[in-house]
Amino acid sequence: STAPCVHRGMAADSLSIGAPCARFLDAWCERNCVHAPNHSPLFARLDTNIHGQDIAWRCYARSTLSADTRRYIQGELYCTRHLQLLGVLKECEAHQARSASVAHAKGAARRDASPSEARSLAGAQSQSPARPAECVDHFAECSVWAFYDECRLNAAYMHGRCARSCGVCSAAATSATTGTASAAAHATDALTPPSGADPKHSSQCASMCGVGSEPKCSGVGRCAPWNGREWCECPLLADSRRVGLSCEREIRPGASCAGDCAGHGRCVNGWCDCDLGWHGANCDERGVAHAFLSRQALRDAGVSDAAAYQTAAGTCAQPSVHQAFERPRAELSALFAALPDASPPMRCSSCAVVSNAAILLERDYGARIDGHECVWRMNRGPTRGFERHVGTRTTLDYVNSFPHLRSTAILPRQDTPLLHGTTIELQDSSKGFEKYMGWVSGHVQFKQHHPAHEAYVFDLPWLMRSWEAYYAYLAPRATNFRNRAARPSSGWHVARLALERCDKVTMFGFSMHSAKFHYFDSMVQTTVSPEERSPNYGYTHKFAWEHEVFANWSRLMPERFELLQ
Repeated sequence: STAPCVHRGMAADSLSIGAPCARFLDAWCERNCVHAPNHSPLFARLDTNIHGQDIAWRCYARSTLSADTRRYIQGELYCTRHLQLLGVLKECEAHQARSASVAHAKGAARRDASPSEARSLAGAQSQSPARPAECVDHFAECSVWAFYDECRLNAAYMHGRCARSCGVCSAAATSATTGTASAAAHATDALTPPSGADPKHSSQCASMCGVGSEPKCSGVGRCAPWNGREWCECPLLADSRRVGLSCEREIRPGASCAGDCAGHGRCVNGWCDCDLGWHGANCDERGVAHAFLSRQALRDAGVSDAAAYQTAAGTCAQPSVHQAFERPRAELSALFAALPDASPPMRCSSCAVVSNAAILLERDYGARIDGHECVWRMNRGPTRGFERHVGTRTTLDYVNSFPHLRSTAILPRQDTPLLHGTTIELQDSSKGFEKYMGWVSGHVQFKQHHPAHEAYVFDLPWLMRSWEAYYAYLAPRATNFRNRAARPSSGWHVARLALERCDKVTMFGFSMHSAKFHYFDSMVQTTVSPEERSPNYGYTHKFAWEHEVFANWSRLMPERFELLQ
């Protein structure tokens, strides 16, 4: 047997675990600590921090450990993940115990079997396992083991006991045992084309680039094929940016807005920032924009299991960015099963949007944050141990990555609704919307593994509008719009959502004026340099500039928006 690996903490024998689980925990750190590749390899250790306090499970970079990697000795390159790593360790040890029990039973079977039976048993184990008749996981830990590649490394054990997590089920078994077929059938029924409609394939419907003799992409963009349709790629000029499905609108410093935003918004460099209760490119549509992808949004665009269909005799669905979601029937059924029927209204009288900035450690905002009707947090910002600074309540968690895909143990809260979003560029010149669709696929997988967990994903048209807002407010500072690098942060998207859904918005802690980056231990970044406090700084995210915009909003509409740094 493999000798145990001792993880040093308060004492040399504080915790002794087997080498397989030690590797399991190290792998968890590699996969779940943000930007781990920059400091790989990482090691899970029960040890202290730079202050010599708080013995806890952390993911440590190699440079912080002793020569034998057993003890923490120096530096800040670690992230504290005590509860999550304890949960993973518990599941791993349970798996090891069950594996030992199974191995013992198999050994006894061999001893009791005849020579021919023993050879048959050995031969069966050496072959690739057959696809199981049932699509079920026999252990609660299956999703975690699958996340750590046990389906490949230990296929003989996993495929028979964790068929669903390993994805080795036949379509019939999946339908029979998981209820997916029922959900898909429900979605399909809801999408039946109207009576008398003549279904058409999407290729027969209007191009996104324009119809008839009108100039394609408003005469300024490039019409490019992607996913069976033509899409406009809008130009990025040195002094302006074109936006809209057909590149019909222009954002540039000092640009005016058509129709003066219908009197229901403010013109910002050619882009309409709508008042509460209004939305649309010209702020001429009542209500709030649908922020979360839903079955209804896809139905309205003519997207169904039968591909695009006519909404009325002789016409196709109007061109819509939602038609980018067209995909094979099985994939579309899985997508519909993961979506709500309609985008939830999610209206609040008051919203607290809480950042992860370390400045919060210098503030006692906890009680004030908890006093809001809705409290929204981002990217796994914890509350336990920080209650005085950040409060205890959470009504929505925004996350822009998927380390929780197989196991929710990494999440600081297990029962809070999740909002899956992304800060990546939405449309690529060569790959269309594939990057965004990857995030949607992550959401679908999460709902397949955790069907009871309330979770949503930002809708593509809504994200496009949030990006447009970013371009519009950035326009006076943009020296060259051809530079695609800078992009809105998670805080930007959540702030835009709050402005649409909340009567009063209070932003807590959005500031770079602290020597530390996050209020909790994180591998994202440890410190803040003086240069990062400049609004002009930032290749990926311009945090200080976004905070400057938030401050301007608080001055423009003090009755609706407040920034507490």
